[in-house]
Amino acid sequence: MKRKFRLFLKDILDNGEKIHLFIGSMGYDDFCRDEKTIYAVARCLEIIGESVAYIPEEFRKEHPTVPWSDLKSFRNQVIHKYWNLDLEILWDIIQNYIDPLKEEIGKILDEEE
Repeated sequence: MKRKFRLFLKDILDNGEKIHLFIGSMGYDDFCRDEKTIYAVARCLEIIGESVAYIPEEFRKEHPTVPWSDLKSFRNQVIHKYWNLDLEILWDIIQNYIDPLKEEIGKILDEEE
């Protein structure tokens, strides 16, 4: 059974929320010392990036405010270069890109209902 792409949008939103749950009130130094949280956040970013692959190209073109290719690229970095994950970049993504991503995906989901 083929999964509807709207569910992949929901996966993006849900995993963005999970990232903030995992981070809580942690600062950068605490994050860097907490291997479990690093792994959990990396897994969420993998799922976000993988979800993009299941969203039709035409739909992505209709919603250019979402950085689709960046999400997929970071997923590839996490998967294929796991031994060299830059925690500063990971932290920057968490602090500066996850909330706007959640907001955009939330708007799209609201529009699609």
